[in-house]
Order: sequence, then C-alpha cells, then structure tokens
Amino acid sequence: MGYKVSTKSGRTYRASKIEHKPGFLEMHCWDGEHRIPAGEVTYIKSTGFGQSAKSVFPGFLMFFILFVIFFLVIVKIFAPY
Repeated sequence: MGYKVSTKSGRTYRASKIEHKPGFLEMHCWDGEHRIPAGEVTYIKSTGFGQSAKSVFPGFLMFFILFVIFFLVIVKIFAPY
C-alpha cells in the first residue's frame, strides 16, 4: 500500500511504508528512508495502489497473453499467402 504524506513546510512524500516511532514518522520511499517529527505532518493519505496492483496485475497479464495468442491464431488463419 502506498502513502502520500504532507508536511507543514509544504513538502510531499510518497512512501511505500510508514512506521510510527515515538515522536517521529519514518517513511520508506524510493530514494531511501526519511524521518520527520510527528508534529510536522499535516496529513497522511493512503493511496491503496500497492495492494490493488498485486491483485489486478496477474489477471491483466493472463488476459493480455490470451489476447496475443488469439490474435496470432486469427492472423495465421485469415492471412493471405
């Protein structure tokens, strides 16, 4: 699951994981870990992309592979020689 964290200074972080430590918020982002004071945070919004991608991607991949196979079979059958 992804998170969007906004601070009082106007900075926005996009974290893949958030840990609440006493007095601090530790965020795991693509460019490393960031640790900011808890009083600096204005809001934390859950994006929910991480879990949905894990459940949707295998179905999409299977559909895409079947579509490609179906397309190749149709082209092979109806293609002029």
